[in-house]
Amino acid sequence: MQSVNTLEAKSSLSRLVDAIEQGQEREIIIARNGRPAARLVAIKETLLARVSASPKASSKCRIVLIRAMKKLHSY
Repeated sequence: MQSVNTLEAKSSLSRLVDAIEQGQEREIIIARNGRPAARLVAIKETLLARVSASPKASSKCRIVLIRAMKKLHSY
């Protein structure tokens, strides 16, 4: 897990997003005044984690989400 301050995040956002997309980093913490303020993560991991954590989400819902994410990434 990498941590950067807001100034570095602003000046190198493209590089940080590339690192997340390519799997070099799973998450990047962005700190403001030395305190964690935000977390940069891949969309697919965030969506899947939310659905998986939901007690109301059925296994069919998870399968539909995974298929939709695969279609999204194939374009």
